[in-house]
Amino acid sequence: MILPLVGFLLGQDGRRSLPIPADIARDAYELYSAIYRQGARCESLQPGEMLIISRDAADLPGHRAFDELLKPKSEEDRAMIRELIRLNGTPHLWNSGFDFGRPYRMVTDKQGQIALDCGDRRDAKGRCAPYANVYWVRFFSVPSFNADHTRALVFTSRGVRGFGGAFEFTEYRKTAVGWQLEEHSFAVGCVKI
Repeated sequence: MILPLVGFLLGQDGRRSLPIPADIARDAYELYSAIYRQGARCESLQPGEMLIISRDAADLPGHRAFDELLKPKSEEDRAMIRELIRLNGTPHLWNSGFDFGRPYRMVTDKQGQIALDCGDRRDAKGRCAPYANVYWVRFFSVPSFNADHTRALVFTSRGVRGFGGAFEFTEYRKTAVGWQLEEHSFAVGCVKI
């Protein structure tokens, strides 16, 4: 087991949400923007999909997912995992600082719940009308970075009630052309539900 303290979902209702820490925000928005412009491994976008992002940073799964999906090979890998847990132990709020190269919408918890309840309804009316082309509500963790911000570990999830969802840990490396999926990553896959 990597970290015994994550045997429950981190992030509890009723705690005050904070903005993404300033020392992380610039790289975090650039990183997630790159992920969704390139096409995420497990979280790819559908043609015509209205991209819906939760303002609330994703809650991390329990320790079993860490054990199954993260296989750290170095102390730096383990430090990135510890930092991911530390950062996401406090609720954080995203703002609309992403550049996905396509329109997107930030939603509150309440709006996200309505979108989840509506599911994929292209002919939606009433309260579901704003979510007519929504396939998923997507949730992003606050990413952790190595000391020089050239590697990043993220947790993303997506879901629509009644249609399942997916979550994954992924590792990215900053190159001369921007953030790229790490080919030989210690983050080893995604889970579809």
